[in-house]
Amino acid sequence: MPAFPSPWVRAAARLLPLLLLVSAAQRLSAQDANWTGTTGEWNDPTKWDVGVVPGETTNVFLPATAIVSYNQPMAAPSIGGVTNWGTLAINTNGFNAAAVVLNLTTGAGRLTVNDGGVLAITGALGMCSNNAATVQPGGTLSASTAIHIGSNPFGTTGGSTVGAFAKMTNNGGTITTPSTTFNPNNQSLGTGNHPLFVINGGINNLGYVDIHRVGGTSQSALGTEGLMIYGGIVNLTQLRLGNNSFGSMLISPGSFVTNTGNGLIRNATAGRPSRLLQTGGFYVTLGTQQMTVSTGTGSGTTYAITGGTNLMGGLQFGDGSANPGTANFTNAAHVYLGAGGIANSGAAVVNARLNDGGLFGATADWTGSSPMVLNGGVFTFQTADLNGTARNITLSGVLSGPGTLRKTGLGTLTIESANTYSGQTWIEQGTLALGPSGSIGTSLAILVGTNGLLDVSGVSGGFTHAATRILGGWGTVNGNVTLASGAIVDPGTNAAPGTLTLNNNLTLTGTGVLRFDLPTTPGPGNDKLVIGGNLNVSGANSIEVTGGGSPGTTHALIQYGGAFSGSLASFTVIGVSGTLSNDVAGKTIYLTVTSAIRGPTNVVWIGNPVVNEWDVANRTNWLNAGVLDFFVTGDQVRFDATGAANPNVLLPVAVNPSTVTVDAAANYTLTGPGGITGLGGLTKTNTGTFTLNVNNSFTGPVNLLGGTLAVPTVADGGVDSPLGASAPAPGNLTINNATLRYTGSTASSDRGATLGAGGATLEVTAPASTLTLGGTLTGPGLLKKTGPGTLSLAGTANDYAGGTLVQNGTLRITATANVGPGGITNIGSRLLVGGAVTIGSVLHFTSNAVVDLNNVGGNTALNGAWSGDGYVLITNQQNNTRVFTIGGNGSGGGTMWNFTGTVDMGECPGTLRFNDGGSTGSGPNFGSSNAVFNLGTSTATLIVRNGGTVNHLGALLGGPSTRLSGRGSSAGTVTYHVGGKNTDATFAGIIQDTDTPGGQLTAIVKVGTGKWTLTGNSTHTGSTVIEAGTLAVNGTLGNSTVTVNGGLLAGTGSLDGQVFVQSGGTLSPGTSLGTLTITNTLHLAGNVLAEVSKGVGNDVVVANAVNYGGTLTLTNIGAPLVAGDAFTLFNTASPSGDFATLAGSPGPGLAWSFDPLTGVATVVTASAPPTLNVTRAGNNLDFSWTGSFKLQSQTNSRATGLGTNWFDYPGGGTSPVTVPMNLTNQAVFFRLSSP
Repeated sequence: MPAFPSPWVRAAARLLPLLLLVSAAQRLSAQDANWTGTTGEWNDPTKWDVGVVPGETTNVFLPATAIVSYNQPMAAPSIGGVTNWGTLAINTNGFNAAAVVLNLTTGAGRLTVNDGGVLAITGALGMCSNNAATVQPGGTLSASTAIHIGSNPFGTTGGSTVGAFAKMTNNGGTITTPSTTFNPNNQSLGTGNHPLFVINGGINNLGYVDIHRVGGTSQSALGTEGLMIYGGIVNLTQLRLGNNSFGSMLISPGSFVTNTGNGLIRNATAGRPSRLLQTGGFYVTLGTQQMTVSTGTGSGTTYAITGGTNLMGGLQFGDGSANPGTANFTNAAHVYLGAGGIANSGAAVVNARLNDGGLFGATADWTGSSPMVLNGGVFTFQTADLNGTARNITLSGVLSGPGTLRKTGLGTLTIESANTYSGQTWIEQGTLALGPSGSIGTSLAILVGTNGLLDVSGVSGGFTHAATRILGGWGTVNGNVTLASGAIVDPGTNAAPGTLTLNNNLTLTGTGVLRFDLPTTPGPGNDKLVIGGNLNVSGANSIEVTGGGSPGTTHALIQYGGAFSGSLASFTVIGVSGTLSNDVAGKTIYLTVTSAIRGPTNVVWIGNPVVNEWDVANRTNWLNAGVLDFFVTGDQVRFDATGAANPNVLLPVAVNPSTVTVDAAANYTLTGPGGITGLGGLTKTNTGTFTLNVNNSFTGPVNLLGGTLAVPTVADGGVDSPLGASAPAPGNLTINNATLRYTGSTASSDRGATLGAGGATLEVTAPASTLTLGGTLTGPGLLKKTGPGTLSLAGTANDYAGGTLVQNGTLRITATANVGPGGITNIGSRLLVGGAVTIGSVLHFTSNAVVDLNNVGGNTALNGAWSGDGYVLITNQQNNTRVFTIGGNGSGGGTMWNFTGTVDMGECPGTLRFNDGGSTGSGPNFGSSNAVFNLGTSTATLIVRNGGTVNHLGALLGGPSTRLSGRGSSAGTVTYHVGGKNTDATFAGIIQDTDTPGGQLTAIVKVGTGKWTLTGNSTHTGSTVIEAGTLAVNGTLGNSTVTVNGGLLAGTGSLDGQVFVQSGGTLSPGTSLGTLTITNTLHLAGNVLAEVSKGVGNDVVVANAVNYGGTLTLTNIGAPLVAGDAFTLFNTASPSGDFATLAGSPGPGLAWSFDPLTGVATVVTASAPPTLNVTRAGNNLDFSWTGSFKLQSQTNSRATGLGTNWFDYPGGGTSPVTVPMNLTNQAVFFRLSSP
């Protein structure tokens, strides 16, 4: 048997059978059998070290080299435990074992149950360390106690683990167990290591499924972790997903999943969310599905049902605790709830999104107390079960959002809260009832279908239909109805006339609107309003008519069953010229057309220089096919160059065109007490500006396709505004190659917008104004912010793809989701981070830009990649405890290598940190060698998140209270390469090791050609290395060893560590003349540059000890020198060695002399240079010379030439010398050398 990788794992494999085979051990003594072959048949005794096939209670070990096929049933009724490091394929029945564990640390163990194979385990199946088990179609696997995916090495749940990750797959067989666990010990997982169970089909009886932590430091890509169901039948008795972190489960089309107990999606640890996603199939939970959250604000769980059918006994958000995390629920499919309904328990933040195409049905009557969002499109509440049996649903939580509510089913949907959703309400079947406090007054239109009933009889104080909202359709309304000012009753719809029945009283108190679409011939084809009770009329109201026929045509408009209170004079007919009459006996109000009015057509504005009004059927300020005409309700109106001479248009009354098109290079302005109403929209093209100084209630879309649309106010979707009252859905406002200009004071709107491929400009003109857009911005285009005011993006699902350009003023964001994935470009403007959040967008800065941290009470991060050459001033970091992080985990990898500008902390305290993630991957932030980092004038500190990394500072500046520190997270020395931008800079702050318990070292490498001056009192103990340029220490360096490999060490400060000047380095004390103090040992092997000035001073090095070597280069910068002048260059008590070379000249006829014992350089009279005389005498050369020199020579080939291989010539120590000539030598060289 091969040796185990470690004694601990070996013990694990050996202990496994002892732990699991209690009953077997009571009958027989357990023994071990080890597979000794490679490939073979299980029942071949020659493959086993015991010489026989394993029998009852025998514990089996399969090494990593084993490839075992089980093709014939074993003779023994069962065996003991199986430890499989190799490959085991079970191809027939009868494989009965007490336990099976796959625990090879390299993850190569494989177990496969093929067609016809039956594996029955009386204990547990355990897997860890990426070992894997697979059940193929026709195979059967059962484990009587449990299946552990990510077990400990014993295949169980106790103790520590070596690798709590493994993979199991069912491709169509049968799996049965009472318990299925994932990483049951909840161990930490490394990158790429995940417990995973993939179900592609078959029958899976999994019992209690407990999915603990399946992610490493974050959730991984869907399909790589947790329980992934892609088909088949799956039966559970209970589900716990996530436990304390990172749980994942997927149900796909073709799956049928049943949980006979409760389900729990849990997130007990902040920042470690869990998720259950259903994209199709059928999922039944007979109990309650509960979503619990952690104490971390912003953390949470996700339950997204985007396809298939889902049945739950109930859905509960939160567990009654004070935990403020978020429960994220999405329904875009068909969900049927039982008597448990929807409950909201505790402090959990509920983010329940009901998306287009989704449905809530009922298998029993249920109540929902949680707030939910109609997230756009149409969402259905079906008060019936799958078979159509009527059920009742009661909602006490608020429904908000831009979507439309569709009511189907024969039961009753009761609304108990004051809802705020702004889409329409369609009652197609059954009853929608409003409780005493119930309201749907923000809904754009309530349309009651033929088989539908709106019951408002229970509203406390009576039902008032809200201003500008439409009550229409063909169905019935129970309860008294009062129209608020501007409220609309519109029987039928524009496309299909019909009769709307109000069973009780209708009251109009002024400015109410009744709309009727009439045919040319009276009859059943016209709209009609039937009132079962009294009709009470007062004030000035409108009857808006479309159509009507020729003069004399009479139409029945209103039939009332009780009394008519008021006068017909309270009605003004708009759209036709006609007379109202009241048939008291017949209780019917008629309209008789008195003059024919044309039907709607296309008209073009021409205006009038005297009375420039847009009214109804009055002023002939329009051209109809080139002929002057008035406006008629339903006209398609156009503003173009035709009316450019009359651009200031007054609206004295409300007008209802079918569409408005503005196609002009000229500028138009609409003002007045009136406004544009109806279902139509507005389209703006061409280059001109269209200013809307009127409040409009039209509900159609606004399409800006050119030029500028200017508005002085905004409002939420569904509320009258210059942009109309359409729902906030992005499709209702499109901006493509155009500008929306906001000219008013600070305001907000929940409206979204679609940004076209040509880009959209949002301009805020007033410097003190903030425009907040809380809706969704989508589409392929760029968002350009202009104007000196502030644009605040508050939408949480903005996905416009073209990027964000801030060209003027301020852009305020509070989350990555506020801006699309295209990144942010800041051109000399202000980016305001409005909360303690992480923004992952790519960032590009040019010109003088500002990042405003808004004094938020928390940490902030811009962790996308940075680029550009801008000057970025950081402002309003709250205090010293706050951390501002650049780069790391965001878009573009989070690097700032392509940023070549300046980051300036200005007056900010607190911490500037590099990197918001790990030190490996596609692009962590390790700074930029071409960027300038200025820590400002306050108390800012620069750190990096990850120890053991090299970080680049093109230049570093900062005031005396700033700090450059080490790591903020993982251990290891942090090295800073400073100076790559090749500029001069001064840092007055402190370089320090990590200022935390157990802190790590900070090291410095000076690079680049520039000069970096340090004037602070640094304390770091990591190394300081000079590779290029100049490091001038005018302050102090702590106990940091300084090595000068290249470049120059200068300054007038003090260094406490050893200093090594290597052969390529230079030491130049002082700035011009000055003293550099080294309290440790100075090692010299390079060049020392020293300046002297007689009578003034000279450069001085004060050192504890000096090991001399290399070159001393002296330069006189003062008066001429004479022999005897002396300068103390080194002050040390412990000198050793000497300079190899003295360079520099003190003057003509003078030379330098240096005494290493005293550190004094003295001017001496220069020795006369030697004279070398050479003469040939026959085959000899006679050499003679003056002075104390010796003769040296070298002999080489002609190809080699002059080299460095000099040798003292024999007898050449004194002059003269005779050298015989050897003509066979190709190249001989001679020189004089000073002894």
